[in-house]
Amino acid sequence: MKRILSTILFFLLIVPSASPGQESDPVFSIEDVAWISGTWQGTQNESFIEEVWTQVEGSNMAGMFRIMRDGEPGMFEFMTIQESEGRVVLSIKHFNRDMSGWEEKDESELFTLVKQGGTTASFDHAEEGKSLTYERAAEELSVTLREVRDSGPTTVRFDFRLVQ
Repeated sequence: MKRILSTILFFLLIVPSASPGQESDPVFSIEDVAWISGTWQGTQNESFIEEVWTQVEGSNMAGMFRIMRDGEPGMFEFMTIQESEGRVVLSIKHFNRDMSGWEEKDESELFTLVKQGGTTASFDHAEEGKSLTYERAAEELSVTLREVRDSGPTTVRFDFRLVQ
């Protein structure tokens, strides 16, 4: 009897299970967001904006974002999208124009892909209350940042056109 109870306890604690009606986390692949690749340019508040994404190589993509005003850089971002164990994670590091970082040396903002369909992908940074949504329509890409600040919820949308 003791052995049966131990076996039941083992399966209850160790073996993952889903309750009826309970959904498991979705499994994504880097290929689900491969449509982001390209050189994208636009304007935002009289500034030139550019976002460049490499094609998928292995289980990752690399990207760069910059804001330019009057020919001078305002800020940069270096980004990666990586797949690991069924999760797709967007990692972002921010830099000032002199390449001094916003985040600590070993830190970056991590956004997990939580929803994807066609050419729309939503990444969440739950700890910071932020989300990024990428939406592509033909040769146009919009990136929407939603976050909660001290002043309340804010939304910023960046619109790009494919140039390469």
